[in-house]
Amino acid sequence: MLARAFAMQVLFAAGAAHAHAGQAEPDRSLLADRPARPTPAQPGWLVVVDNWQTLEGGANTARIKQRTTGLYGGGEFDAGAGWRLGGALGATRSRVRIDAADARVDVYSYTAGIYGKKSFDAGPGKLNLLTAASYTWHDIDTRRHFEMPGIARQTLTADFSAYTAQAFSELGYELPLSESATIEPFAGLAVRNVRTRSFSESGGFTALSADAGRIQQTTTTLGLRGQTGFALGPTFGRLHATLGWRRAFGDVQPETTLVLDGGSVLTVAGAPIARSAALAGAGLEIAVSRSAVIGLAYGGQYGGGNREHTGSLSLRWAFGSL
Repeated sequence: MLARAFAMQVLFAAGAAHAHAGQAEPDRSLLADRPARPTPAQPGWLVVVDNWQTLEGGANTARIKQRTTGLYGGGEFDAGAGWRLGGALGATRSRVRIDAADARVDVYSYTAGIYGKKSFDAGPGKLNLLTAASYTWHDIDTRRHFEMPGIARQTLTADFSAYTAQAFSELGYELPLSESATIEPFAGLAVRNVRTRSFSESGGFTALSADAGRIQQTTTTLGLRGQTGFALGPTFGRLHATLGWRRAFGDVQPETTLVLDGGSVLTVAGAPIARSAALAGAGLEIAVSRSAVIGLAYGGQYGGGNREHTGSLSLRWAFGSL
């Protein structure tokens, strides 16, 4: 009976790690999106982000909610032959909640990345190539509560670390529809490797321990994005939208083997990524000055009975010349 009552609790260990890993692709908008209005060359940038994400659960997985706040900064330069090369650093804090398991995870992440991009004239439009790689270190604090009739309430905690190494590349063909609007079919490839250190909970006889784990995934994406600029008096803005289809390979449903204090072994699965999923996104950007842009966006993934929703608010500031 204890093991059965414990089943919902242990789902959080694998599910939360998967929720934080999130998208296989790094945030493309940090590296390649156009400004909301024409600006002088400003290759340095800072972005403040605030994201809300929900990963819907199923019959055997819990619903996961996540909020991430953080700061990214970077710069780029003209490397010749049409190439722009750059680097970025970032720090974020994510809080993951699984209400059904009375559990939460705090993840502090520190990212370093490099990227390159180039455009080629091709007929009526241009080819846009973007490639990037990043490494992220995660410090993870977990806390959950367990109680049942006849057993005093226990608070179980653990601290451990993980890292994510990922790379992606994207090729798009941008076609002008008007002076201010474009449409761009694109194809992308991303690979990701997530490793977690072993951990042991403390706080009661229902404490868990787990060996180090690894998640390896590859995704391919085909899609279409469009954008249009607009002006309202002295204010410039941009509307953008994306539709796509993503195919995932590898560890799409992470599993974790957990050992209960006393020797019982439990294998649990986190909320899965659909092997095939439709993607949809839309956003609005408003220039609040010549160098600052506020953005509001939504992104969704739908497939395999899974639904993932992400809303984001950002403030981007471009500055200087390198």
